[in-house]
Amino acid sequence: MTASKRVAKELEELSKQLPPYLRHLSSDDANVLEWRTLLLPDLSTQVLNLSHSTQVLNLSHSTQIRKLRFRGEMWLTHGNRAKPRVRLSCRAGQCSCDQLPYGLKAFRLQIDFPREYPLKPPTLKFITKIYHPNVGEDGLVCLPLISRENWKPYTKAYQVLEALNVLVSRPNLDEPVRLELADLLTQNPEQFWKKAEEFTLQFGVDRPSCGSEASLPGSSA
Repeated sequence: MTASKRVAKELEELSKQLPPYLRHLSSDDANVLEWRTLLLPDLSTQVLNLSHSTQVLNLSHSTQIRKLRFRGEMWLTHGNRAKPRVRLSCRAGQCSCDQLPYGLKAFRLQIDFPREYPLKPPTLKFITKIYHPNVGEDGLVCLPLISRENWKPYTKAYQVLEALNVLVSRPNLDEPVRLELADLLTQNPEQFWKKAEEFTLQFGVDRPSCGSEASLPGSSA
């Protein structure tokens, strides 16, 4: 089976039942080896190393984390909104965040399959800018699953996209592309997440409503 036929088959199968973190999956009519989609990062749990006695963390001018309950539970509130968006559970100096800044927006993504696929892995590129240690300034993603050392021909595109979704929510500090961001996340996580939130709100794409099947914003479709 040629790369084009396999990729077209995978696209058809994935399009029939898109996972909740993907929208507007499509390919170029003239080149099925190039996919475009909108990635909606999961609102996954992330462990942050913060002081157990922290009362308020300023993540942006309009966002604060306030300790509203005892037993180490903290809530992230946006401006004067009554309903909190994020909860942090803090114990022994660590806080787990129920929603990361990336989940506030969506990101345009391009997947390119080589002519030798599946013998060679696809490449992933963020079209939307993202502040992340595993994504270069050019948008290219460093994902262990698609590295030359780890790639297996039986791996499917949906597995690659699942791994990417996890990576966005859980940065891999063992294989960073941007060392300065990895260092900041390690040494000053509060500052890193503040910058990640500001960057996401500035450059991210508005998340589509549930069930939206409209064409990708900014596309020719």
